Amino acid sequence: MTPDRIQFEDIVGESGRGDISIDGMIALDRLRPSQSDVTIHATSFPVSIPGIADLVLNTRLDFHGPRNNLRLTGEATILEGTYYKDMRLHPIESLGRRKRPAAVLSGPKGKSLPDSIALNVTVKQRDHFMIENNIARVAVNPEITLAGTIGRPVVQGRALIESGTI
Repeated sequence: MTPDRIQFEDIVGESGRGDISIDGMIALDRLRPSQSDVTIHATSFPVSIPGIADLVLNTRLDFHGPRNNLRLTGEATILEGTYYKDMRLHPIESLGRRKRPAAVLSGPKGKSLPDSIALNVTVKQRDHFMIENNIARVAVNPEITLAGTIGRPVVQGRALIESGTI
């Protein structure tokens, strides 16, 4: 680390049975990030979204660009996955509910930091992705891309139901 740069070389770690490595750099201008070029590799990396899903992923993600045009791009392969959040089938139930509060980290032009980072990640799967909740028990083959921003992701593509019951 210097006043002009943070360099990542061969940073490795483990989580459960998974491995992760980080390489790259973040350029600094007056100790503030100005340019990023960081690559993140994960192998058999467990991801848990409490109350929603459990996944095991292989990923190669690149976080790059100048501060005002940051992008997270790459590929994620689902090795195992289950989505288990129950679905509400009554649209009237959600009327009057408050939306989640906006993020407090600020990015360029007054946007929150997560809303200022563009997202373009292709999601593939090796084995079936399972949906097991109150209305379905199905094996799904997703062919999707996560676009939009980190704070407001947009799912594009399709998911084929291979087998199961709804």
